[in-house]
Amino acid sequence: MRNSSASAGYSLLELLVVIAILAIVMTAGLPYAARALDSLTIESDARLAAARIRELRSDAMDLQRDITLSLPGGPRASLASSDGRTIELSRGTTASIEGTGPSPAIVIGWDGSVSGRLVLSNGRKTLRLLQRAPHAPVIIEAAP
Repeated sequence: MRNSSASAGYSLLELLVVIAILAIVMTAGLPYAARALDSLTIESDARLAAARIRELRSDAMDLQRDITLSLPGGPRASLASSDGRTIELSRGTTASIEGTGPSPAIVIGWDGSVSGRLVLSNGRKTLRLLQRAPHAPVIIEAAP
């Protein structure tokens, strides 16, 4: 016969040990989770920027005039196009443009060309968006 006064649950000490083990495991995995989140964020921003550049390229070809994409005020988390549209990037992602001149810009030509390179950085990861030839797709590549 079983003693009806015995508790069928867990003791406070057992629960504290399990919580301590979970805290140790979560603390050990936190840096990996943060890096994965940064990686997902910058990849999402790169896909968004590539899609917007494709839209601007289509608009430039329809209007038969060049559209420029620049960084208002230096490296920022937003890009401005000459037709008044902006591309907002996630918090923590910075953008810069590789090009010549005092204020480099990406020129999206009415002929389908895209000159210049957009460089996105977030944490330790850096991606570059570029077009290798006119009418070629805008590609995303990892920057060294």
